[in-house]
Amino acid sequence: MKVFLPTGRGTSASLVFDTTRSRFTETDRLTLQRIVPHLGQLRRNALARRTYPALIDSTEAARMRLLRLTPRERVVLARAAAGETNTVIAQALFVSPGTVRKHLEHIYDKLEVRTRTEAAAIYTQERVVIQSAGLDSLFTQAGCGVRGALA
Repeated sequence: MKVFLPTGRGTSASLVFDTTRSRFTETDRLTLQRIVPHLGQLRRNALARRTYPALIDSTEAARMRLLRLTPRERVVLARAAAGETNTVIAQALFVSPGTVRKHLEHIYDKLEVRTRTEAAAIYTQERVVIQSAGLDSLFTQAGCGVRGALA
């Protein structure tokens, strides 16, 4: 009996179970049905361990680019990443929408991106890693988050 484990990338791994009997019993089948989800999770964990160093490297690069931003640009980026429009950001910061647009242009240049979505992705990637590492208070104290930047 072969059990195929999807890896999520259009490929799969297989596990072969063999028995001396000519057929698997119903108990064998039930046991396999119960362990297949766990085997799949083991496979996903193994893949994650292989890709984790690349994530850390790209996050370190993102962190270095985010450090180029001024405190005001960090606030604008945090609000843009949260989905706020230029007008809403401008009202919250008591500036004109044109000033927000100019801040965003500077942010794009400093982060070496072309769009608001790319800038938000860099910000979000950094936030996820910081929060998962338990360093959220350090990040907001540095002015990289809306709460820390406005406090």
